[in-house]
Amino acid sequence: SKFEATNAVVVEEVPEGMRFVSAGNGGTYSPDNRRIRWNIDRLGPGKQAVLDVELVAEIAGRMEAIVEVTENAGFRTPLTENTIVTVEDQHNLTAGISRQDEPVAIGERFGFTVTIDNRGTAIAKNVQMSVQVPKEIRVLAAGTRQMPGKLMPGNIVQYNTVMEIQPGDSMTFQLTLQGQQPVRNALVQASLKYDEMPEPLIVSESVTVFDDRP
Repeated sequence: SKFEATNAVVVEEVPEGMRFVSAGNGGTYSPDNRRIRWNIDRLGPGKQAVLDVELVAEIAGRMEAIVEVTENAGFRTPLTENTIVTVEDQHNLTAGISRQDEPVAIGERFGFTVTIDNRGTAIAKNVQMSVQVPKEIRVLAAGTRQMPGKLMPGNIVQYNTVMEIQPGDSMTFQLTLQGQQPVRNALVQASLKYDEMPEPLIVSESVTVFDDRP
């Protein structure tokens, strides 16, 4: 306006699902009503004040921060262009396979463990794990009672689909093998897929089988 504003009060209501971190320009936060308050003593004609807020999203969803201004004469101005933020969960599923540092002899038993970690904030759904085993290596056992695996044609181990892995949780897949023929640096490859992953994540470990028979 063309007039000086005095003793204006600006209030922002922090939406549920957002955590208050800080407010600049002298803003104070009340956790009881989730409101941030600024007092602006004077604001000249045609001037503006920039009020900074830092929040952290704690849940997913569409959130609206409501802002209201009360001027010195008691006139209340609800702002129609409130801040609307759409928060999405982060999908971040990782996989790792145990190491096989030493060569193994023909007939020797050895194994691998594949571990999946959900490091995101979203639930991983319909998780599929399979392991491609070289033809020179025999699959003796796959999985556990809680997470069984089945040997498929092509020396591929397919584990039961995991319906959900919660954020912060992990899951392991067991595999017991035995060398049948000599081979150098053969790759055991684990393939991970779930609903939000368009391409499979591949992790692998090499193994050497040698013949020590006389």
